[in-house]
Amino acid sequence: MVQVRIALVLFICVLLVVEAVGSEDTLPLPTVSRRCKKLGICNRVANYPTMLAKKLIQELKDRNTIFADDSEDEISEEVDEELSLDIRTIGFDIERRIRTKHPKIYPRISNSDEEYSEEEDQEIKLCESKVQYQRPKLAESRNNTWHFILNDDEDPVQTYRSEVCQFSTSNCSDKLVLAPNYESACIQRWTFKEMYYINENKQIATDYFKVPTCCSCKLYHTNK
Repeated sequence: MVQVRIALVLFICVLLVVEAVGSEDTLPLPTVSRRCKKLGICNRVANYPTMLAKKLIQELKDRNTIFADDSEDEISEEVDEELSLDIRTIGFDIERRIRTKHPKIYPRISNSDEEYSEEEDQEIKLCESKVQYQRPKLAESRNNTWHFILNDDEDPVQTYRSEVCQFSTSNCSDKLVLAPNYESACIQRWTFKEMYYINENKQIATDYFKVPTCCSCKLYHTNK
């Protein structure tokens, strides 16, 4: 009887491991965390089918597939126009984006302009953001469906540069002075990148998936 119980416990443990890690014959439904839903992409998934992913990745490597690789060494030092604007042209740049209302924006740095030195950086961030390198295992497609993305912790094959708002929906920098009846907010922006993923038939497939790319400052007319 004791031996039967031990065997039963071992069998259950094996089932749990297979369910958590995945096998070539099993494709679990993706477990989407709250943070993953917010960003549309995540690097860690509780029930990622590791064994199947490794097998399919090797198939792609055998075909000499070129994978997406946003290397950290290749980051452009050019500041994204959506994130930072030159102080001397801040009014023009934002007015150009808002063609319908054309709010008046004053290129003033702060209430203590006299403390500002010309030697200081002439660019300011309108929204605080953080650069992250996504090596996704799960992502949301352009059709709003979630799929396991082919990747490997030991040897990542798909890497994407992302930029995430530090404080989403917060006001833009207080160094930006707006005309009356206008308010600002930091908004997360996304783009879609092509990725290799595992389809419902446990085969290699490609589609376009969400990647957060910048945190942009948006202006609203309040009608006050």
